[in-house]
Amino acid sequence: MTDLAGPSKRLRLDDDQPQEVQIHWKHTWPAAEILSQFIISNRRLFEGSTILELGSGATGVVGITAAKIGAKRVYLTDIRDKKASFLYLLTQVLRRNVEQNGVGDIAQIRVCWQLLSDGVTDGQSPIARVIDWTELSTTDRLLAELPDLDYVLASDVFYDPSVFVPLAQTSQRILSRFPTARLYFSYQNRDDNWRIHLEDFGLKASLIRICDSKRHTFQLGEIYKPRENREINKMFAGIEGGGTSSKLVFVDQNGEQIKCADSSSTNVYLDGFEKTAEHIATWVRSEAKKHNVQLPLQGLVSFSAVPCSLFAFPAKPPYK
Repeated sequence: MTDLAGPSKRLRLDDDQPQEVQIHWKHTWPAAEILSQFIISNRRLFEGSTILELGSGATGVVGITAAKIGAKRVYLTDIRDKKASFLYLLTQVLRRNVEQNGVGDIAQIRVCWQLLSDGVTDGQSPIARVIDWTELSTTDRLLAELPDLDYVLASDVFYDPSVFVPLAQTSQRILSRFPTARLYFSYQNRDDNWRIHLEDFGLKASLIRICDSKRHTFQLGEIYKPRENREINKMFAGIEGGGTSSKLVFVDQNGEQIKCADSSSTNVYLDGFEKTAEHIATWVRSEAKKHNVQLPLQGLVSFSAVPCSLFAFPAKPPYK
């Protein structure tokens, strides 16, 4: 059992997996837990949303987490293996994990090269499908069926250099079909040449945070498709307050106030840097979604006890 959000949201994952799937599909990798924690911290961002997970593996921990915190619909996808037996076993384990976490009934799963689940279910129902990054037709078929898409989630999919180009292509197809969708990913530092391929397909990557463990360094970030200059309405934000309460104001490039929101304390001297930064970042994302403010912000100004110059997230700087 994996506890990602307290007893009420504890995940139940099947660890009794067949010998044939004792490979990368089996594990809940640390990067998946980091992305899952991000989802939990930003639950208001994902509630009621349609989500597509790339590389769900046999555990499906990221997509299942999104379903448990209130996503409207979650599509669990993975690249297909050369052996049909592997695909069948992965699907069986994934289905058990979905069912025992009570996030939907995948009643129509069937073993097939192209589709693992035929038909669409209602509510918080993950739907397992195949997206083969090396065959864009599988991506196109799925995208043609989706009426909407809000978020794409991908944990540790940049591990094999041979899939960097296909994965960048797949991401480009998805974000071109749904230009307002946002792709969040977590990644264990290995080979970073995948960033170059993103640029080849007109995509950008921005860093949300770096997470260090005793053994590895992880990056949490976002991949997005930049809009053309004529479509961009540059947005800024300001924070006022600090000790007991704070006010967030969105302002457009003409200086017009768009929306205003109130929250609890954002005082770095009381709560510490990391907690305050996390609170502000989560607050900005949540209010931006609520008021249809397009991120990333061009800047964040503080009129309080919050030294905003310390925070990297407002301008969403690209990887360096």
